[in-house]
Amino acid sequence: MKDLDLNDVRTFVAVAQAGTLTAAAKELHLPTSTLSRALTRLERHLGVLLARRSPRGLVLTDSGNSYLQSCRRALWMLRYGSELLQHRRSKPSGLIKVACPITMARDLLAPLLKEFLGRYPDLRIEIEAYASSYDQEPREDVDVFFKLRAPKGLLATRAALSRHRPRPFCEPRLCQSIK
Repeated sequence: MKDLDLNDVRTFVAVAQAGTLTAAAKELHLPTSTLSRALTRLERHLGVLLARRSPRGLVLTDSGNSYLQSCRRALWMLRYGSELLQHRRSKPSGLIKVACPITMARDLLAPLLKEFLGRYPDLRIEIEAYASSYDQEPREDVDVFFKLRAPKGLLATRAALSRHRPRPFCEPRLCQSIK
């Protein structure tokens, strides 16, 4: 069986509240035929007649009245859930667990935390610092995990560079002034 289409449920509620397909169509800025098909589709899906159609409008059946009350509550809960998420997005709160190497926590994250927590005072940050030489793997209870790795061939590059006399690398005009 095909899943219930929430658009059909919203259409049913709008039609029931408006009393006629024409009034609901004007309110929703949709053709009357689209609303009629949605109502028929919903009734077919549920296997019950929700409204009797007449030239003067719609009359809800007993099943239609009961279903309307349930739909209003369900749509209200969906709106409430959406508003709750919007609020959380605009004002985040809760705990964020971060795992990172000690040097990253000290040199990169710590200087940023004061400003970040000033901007989002309802957030709490828990930093789990570990030795970067330790091959740490992320755990499920950690929200953000940083892992630093040395680029491939770094040891060979270091050895090659150590054989050469160090000199400054800069724009030629600046290098002239250093000599």
